[in-house]
Amino acid sequence: MDLIQIQPRQFGEDTVQTVNARDLHAFLGVRRDFTTWVKAQIKRAGLSEHIDFEKLTQKGELSPTGQWVSEYFLTIESAKHIAMMSQTDKGFEVRDYFLECERLVKSVPSITMEIHARVMAYERRDKVTLAMAKRASRDMLARKEALKDLREEKALLEDITQLRLALSSEVSA
Repeated sequence: MDLIQIQPRQFGEDTVQTVNARDLHAFLGVRRDFTTWVKAQIKRAGLSEHIDFEKLTQKGELSPTGQWVSEYFLTIESAKHIAMMSQTDKGFEVRDYFLECERLVKSVPSITMEIHARVMAYERRDKVTLAMAKRASRDMLARKEALKDLREEKALLEDITQLRLALSSEVSA
C-alpha cells in the first residue's frame, strides 16, 4: 500500500515523479496550517520552483481565508529532503518508503529495455511494411500506365486495320 501517492507531473519539458505536498503534510501529522508549513519547508530546504517543485493555483476554489487554493507538487528528492528535516519517526518512514520506491524503479530497467527493443522491432517492421506498400503502389501505377498504353496501341492497330481494309476494298473496286 502506498504511504503517499506518487504521480508523474510535467516539469518544463521533463516528466518527473512527484508527491502532492498536502499528502506529505497530512502523513507527517504536521499541526501548522498547510500553506504556512509548505512555504517554510521550501525556504528551509532551499527548493527552487520548476526544478524541485511546481505550484498550481486553482482559480475557482477559495481557502477558508478567502485566498485561492494552491497545490504544491514536490519531486521525490524534495519530499525525501523535507521528510528528513522533520526529524520525526513519520519523516524517516516516508524517507524509507521513497527509497524503497526508488529501488523498485531501478529494478525495472531490464523490463523497460525489453519493451523498448520490442517497440523498435515493431517500428522497423512497420517501416518495412510501409516501404513494401509504397513499392506495390508504384508497381500498380506503372502497370496501370502500361495497360493504358496497350489499350491505346490496340485502338491504333484497330484503326490501321480498318484503314487497310478500306484501302484494299478501294483498290479492288
